[in-house]
Amino acid sequence: MMCRLFVVLFLINYLKIHENNMYCRVCEFKLKFVKDIKGEKTGELIQLQKCSNCGSYFSRIDSMDQNIDELPENQIDGYLNSERDVKKRINTLFAMLDGELSSRKCKKYLDIGCGVGWSLTVATEHGYESHGVEPEIMATKFASSKLEINVVNSYFSSDLFEREYFDLIVMDQVLEHLPNPQHVLTDAFKLLKPDGVFFLGVPPVDWSRKATSMSLNLSTDTVNKIRKNTHLKRLVSLIDKYDIFISPEGHINYFTVKGIKELAKECDAIVVRELHNNIYRAIYFPYINITTGSFILKKKLSNLS
Repeated sequence: MMCRLFVVLFLINYLKIHENNMYCRVCEFKLKFVKDIKGEKTGELIQLQKCSNCGSYFSRIDSMDQNIDELPENQIDGYLNSERDVKKRINTLFAMLDGELSSRKCKKYLDIGCGVGWSLTVATEHGYESHGVEPEIMATKFASSKLEINVVNSYFSSDLFEREYFDLIVMDQVLEHLPNPQHVLTDAFKLLKPDGVFFLGVPPVDWSRKATSMSLNLSTDTVNKIRKNTHLKRLVSLIDKYDIFISPEGHINYFTVKGIKELAKECDAIVVRELHNNIYRAIYFPYINITTGSFILKKKLSNLS
């Protein structure tokens, strides 16, 4: 009798947990199953879900938290090879914010998920007191030994720094990996000065990206056949480059513009504008409903320009 009762209670708790997990990580509306996509690491089928409100997509919806005791390591190559792109992107950001932040004295900069710290070197050149947080162990060792910059080896927490300390916070290509994006973003905003600037970069999700996603629009069997066709190797390589749903195990959040605005709202912040390395694209993209995935956010109480 006790055994049966235990089984019933276990099933009730199991179903309750999974029921709670079927809600949007952004706005907590119900999710709708879209399709199964082959995982890039395990090869297993990963469920892709879509929010009925903000239109954002999510995978691995059962993932809840990062394990602070299992910091990743030996994943440094991608960071090392990104020097040119990161520096170009951050220099573009500083150029956009030049009139707003350049005159401030004792400016402070934080990059959450900074990799080996390329952006910190740029920020230091622009006169910032620069800080970074990075969970990848080898990346932080490279930052301290080779670049001689200040990077904390940890998953992010506002407890690492003083509240309202930073003039500029960057979180670029990080939020799409996190099982608790709203919590992390809200926590990060605690460190931003009332008149500070927050730069948030995520893979862009709009009609054009969805239309060109082979993983989204074709069955798993069809995708496998296309990838095995040696005559289509170059074409597949090009398509994969723009397929935002190709990595459902690593990228578990796919935020729409509405989703980003919902995230900002919960932080008592607003999206001011978008950033792009090509300034003309940032101007005309909104007219054709295409997003850059790069957003400038500010606290609502700040004096918006």
